[in-house]
Amino acid sequence: MTSAAHNGENGAGRLSWVPIRGRWEENAAAGPIYRGSESAPGLIVSNQPLQNGTCRVRIRLASGVKESAGIVIGYSVDERPYAYAELGGWGRAYSLAELRVNSWTLLKGVGTRDILLPDREYQLELRLKGQEVRVLVDEVPVIEYLLPNPLAGKHVGLLGFGDGPTSFNQFQVDDARPLRIRSHGVPGDL
Repeated sequence: MTSAAHNGENGAGRLSWVPIRGRWEENAAAGPIYRGSESAPGLIVSNQPLQNGTCRVRIRLASGVKESAGIVIGYSVDERPYAYAELGGWGRAYSLAELRVNSWTLLKGVGTRDILLPDREYQLELRLKGQEVRVLVDEVPVIEYLLPNPLAGKHVGLLGFGDGPTSFNQFQVDDARPLRIRSHGVPGDL
């Protein structure tokens, strides 16, 4: 699955998606659409890295009361723990949670789920600086949290729960990894 250039060229080149769980559909003009899952939350992973920086996406939740959607950070192919910021999860309007060995844990939640309006588009933004995570909705900070451990993986993805359809568009990653000085004094990537 690949998306149009306006949906994120970023430093890693053309944006590509690979579904891991759930039913996903490609919309080249906008972004992925989550169509639901029979059992577990849907997960689609991008080729975009984020180790220090910002990820944002516009999300339109389906009208159901159990729908939720968000941004995954720290995804690793070997199923190490990752974190995610979400709209509508855990009975909350906004939440930050973590997956560890097939067990989801709420780290912090704000507001009640019923304040989210169906068929309204929200901009969800996640800022990562070291282990500090800041979650913003429509450019307003709603959660700040210090992760207990560094994230093992570096890839960003999207998460969906419920019957869908939930649309994601204007996905963007700004990975601001700091440069380090190599032993011979030349700047390079971390």
